[in-house]
Amino acid sequence: EKPKMIAKFCGAILIELDALLPLAVACRSSSLLGVRSSFVEACGKAAFAMLSRLQERALEVPSSAPLKNLPALLSTCIYVHQRLGYYSVRLKDSDAASAKVPLTLLPLQKYQETVKALKEQLTHYCIQVCTSSLFHDAESHNWADPKPFYEGERCSFSLQMWFYFLCGLRSDLWAVLPADLAKDVLGQVLKETLQLLVQRYARVRASYKRHLQIRSDITAILLYVEHLLWSVCESPESLVLIDPPSEMTIKAGGSNWPSQIHSLCDQLLMILVVVTAPLSLVHRTFVINASEDSTSQQPESSVVRWLNAIKPDLYTERAIRDGLMGEAALACQLRLLTSDPDCSPKLLLRMLLYEDCHLPRILLENSYFCQESGSEMSTENCKAGDNFIVALFNLFLCLNNVPKALTQALQPYLERGHVWQHLYSLADTTQAVPVVITCVREIVFKSTNSLL
Repeated sequence: EKPKMIAKFCGAILIELDALLPLAVACRSSSLLGVRSSFVEACGKAAFAMLSRLQERALEVPSSAPLKNLPALLSTCIYVHQRLGYYSVRLKDSDAASAKVPLTLLPLQKYQETVKALKEQLTHYCIQVCTSSLFHDAESHNWADPKPFYEGERCSFSLQMWFYFLCGLRSDLWAVLPADLAKDVLGQVLKETLQLLVQRYARVRASYKRHLQIRSDITAILLYVEHLLWSVCESPESLVLIDPPSEMTIKAGGSNWPSQIHSLCDQLLMILVVVTAPLSLVHRTFVINASEDSTSQQPESSVVRWLNAIKPDLYTERAIRDGLMGEAALACQLRLLTSDPDCSPKLLLRMLLYEDCHLPRILLENSYFCQESGSEMSTENCKAGDNFIVALFNLFLCLNNVPKALTQALQPYLERGHVWQHLYSLADTTQAVPVVITCVREIVFKSTNSLL
């Protein structure tokens, strides 16, 4: 996946190297190996020079350079590493003479280590900002104060700044880094800072007047985390149903922060209940009803209870147990797509195919194509609608693994729009034909002409 932004000086150097690469690849004979060797040597020197400059600029953050420079430097380092790997693949040759050119001069390992170091620097700096600056609010965190402090009005100021900081970080990462790396960095920062908040509120010994503020703060934290999780999860199922990663997955470089975030949020929910719930309710829940609930308890391994607590209408007990279904799942698919750092073809295709192409059918049935009233549409809107149908038609036509998708998406529109009648007779050049009929005829004509 290509990064979205690179440093200008690195981009100019790589353009020159890309232009010289075909010449180096073509020089395979023993008499021209000097050209290939010179290219590899020059490429290695340029790569080391760029790496040194990137490391120097990274050290300038935050003393003399802003935080947003770090994602740009990380993105540049990733791109240079990708290009060097591409050069190495192109220059590898089974020919004995060409194999003598030492490709070890290309600093692939150095760039890989630098990418890891810059990622850790970015993550640790963001966590440090939250720890040393944002989480300090002496007045609102004076929990032993017998007087109320904005109770019932808002959550703590430090929590608001934490959420705004993470939203700003998300915007910076989304604009520069590859999608998977951006998600991983944001997820790590969210997990680490959330862990600090859990430790803080677990140690709170608040006065009676400050209990409402604890309830407001923990509720706000859970809502903030739920909002941010949509930007880092791969699917609605990964948000609701969490399976802890295996040891082999973690050793292979996989991330386990999603399950840790859910565990931390469940701990916050427990703190909220124990610290702020009325004693009579706690007694009735944990003592009187304990025997009744013990028989119906679900396994704790994959149950995310805190989501049901903050949004019971969306994250119902059945959805948490079996997964999201129906309109809720469709709405979550759409929200996941709009929260992704980049236009994900995988998520888009999954949303279009969900529940037998439910979303395309709804869009077409509620569009002007199926309106029986004689309302006039502007030329621009009509053209946009035609382009939408053509895009759907061409997309579903290519899905050989889902042959029914085209029929499922277009059949309701063809019936409600009375489009079938255009196929009952020969084409009438004097009559306007729906664009979908034009697409069908083009496919039929193309297949027929290939046979003839």
